Amino acid sequence: MAGTIESVFRYLEYKIGLTKDALIQQKDILAKSEPVAIFDVGANIGDTTAAYTKYFPKSVIYSFEPFTDSSFRSV
Repeated sequence: MAGTIESVFRYLEYKIGLTKDALIQQKDILAKSEPVAIFDVGANIGDTTAAYTKYFPKSVIYSFEPFTDSSFRSV
C-alpha cells in the first residue's frame, strides 16, 4: 500500500521527504511553469508574500489579511 501511495505522489511530482519547507516544495512542483498570479490569503505580516516574491519573481502576488490587528509591513 505504501508503495502505491508513493507512486501516486511521484506521478503528481511531489518531492517526498526532501524538505519540510512548503514553499520550496511548491517551487519545485511549479518549476515547469511559473504561476501568473498568486493569492496569499491570510498574509499576516507578509513573510509568506516575501518568500513567494523570491521564489516566483515574475508572478503578480495579491496579499490579503482579514484581521486589522496584524501589522502588515511592506515587502
